[in-house]
Amino acid sequence: MARKIKQENLKEYLDSIETFNLANIIRKGREVKTKYVKAEKGENGFLTDTIIFKSEDIDKPKQRIWVARETLLCNGTGNCLRNCGGFGECVEGCSKKDEKRAKSGHRCSFRVQLHLYSDDMEQWEVTFEGHHVPPTTVWVAPNKNPLKQNEIRKRALTLMKDGITSSKKMKLNLKEDVSQKQLQSFIQYRKKKEKKDGTVMRLSNYSDSSDESLQRKTTF
Repeated sequence: MARKIKQENLKEYLDSIETFNLANIIRKGREVKTKYVKAEKGENGFLTDTIIFKSEDIDKPKQRIWVARETLLCNGTGNCLRNCGGFGECVEGCSKKDEKRAKSGHRCSFRVQLHLYSDDMEQWEVTFEGHHVPPTTVWVAPNKNPLKQNEIRKRALTLMKDGITSSKKMKLNLKEDVSQKQLQSFIQYRKKKEKKDGTVMRLSNYSDSSDESLQRKTTF
């Protein structure tokens, strides 16, 4: 059954759901009916984007139709049950054992469906489907990069803003269980992004994820 969540509360709501927040989630892709609506980029990742009508005087749909929709999938890390029957890894002989991407849903059946309809643009309809593991099995969440946690990431960004760009020095200042390798990837990504955008780094401009994935290894 779908639950209605206001657009501005979507990220906060999903972050409060343990089976979503503790999983490594990827995007299957957002579909938008560009004839009617457009997406305004949010300040904290795609879950904070706002979908609005392209203009006030646009000819709106006469019937109720979806104007934006998206599927978010668990990428199957941890001990998630795969379609082939394996837990955390494929069984021997599985044809999808070497699948590079997890967008087929083979690695885990847990997913979140998001739909926005023309007659209720203020609220997403959110539906949870599938499960990480059967009810008789305890789900073991994957070890996520600590830099995915908002507070730790903001502190790392502040250190960079203060001129600390050495992974060793940043590790000493953070005093968190973050490896130098993770910090080096973080620093390199932020430098490349700043150079590409041609802007000075600002904390409010940070995006949790790329359009491709919430949990790409080197995207922060």
